[in-house]
Amino acid sequence: ICCSVRGELTKALHELLDKIENKQLSIDWLILETTGLADPGPIIQSFFMDERIQQNIYLDAVITLVDAEHMMQQLDEHRVAIAQIGFADRLVVTKLDRIDPEERDQVLNRLHQINQKAKVLEASFGAIASDLWLGIKAFEMSDDLELGRVTFQLEEGNIITAKHLSLMTQKSWNDDIRSYLFEADSLDIDAIGEFM
Repeated sequence: ICCSVRGELTKALHELLDKIENKQLSIDWLILETTGLADPGPIIQSFFMDERIQQNIYLDAVITLVDAEHMMQQLDEHRVAIAQIGFADRLVVTKLDRIDPEERDQVLNRLHQINQKAKVLEASFGAIASDLWLGIKAFEMSDDLELGRVTFQLEEGNIITAKHLSLMTQKSWNDDIRSYLFEADSLDIDAIGEFM
């Protein structure tokens, strides 16, 4: 789907709900795949702006596939690619085996620079265990936010913790989406607002 068809998405979701309510259809998961450079914001809004959809369809997470070979160029040329990474709850990186270790570090640093909250997973030859990206409940409010960790799938189901990222990569002219974590006994929300 494309980000510009929110009305069409809402209509399609209503039709799907009608079929489920009439017992014409039973589903466990609904996975939406967007066009390559779709802005995820309007699509996510579709799940919260319509009362029927909000009450009957649970938005689990935003998963973004990242092509390691072409990511740096895409981020430099297409602002929406930054939004896709910024909105993501999981970043599934493909083709890391096709770039050298220095480029790999640059890719991972830039991903972490844009979105520190998303877990980064490596798909090996396009495969990744479904429990790493389905049923993660990313839209549930929780104090258990994990930041600063990067994980990779080496083989089916095996996860290792990788090194912390240096964040010393050169910033692109349009990398203006950032994530921050403020931790203290008490915070001055006005001061943080001015900073942001």
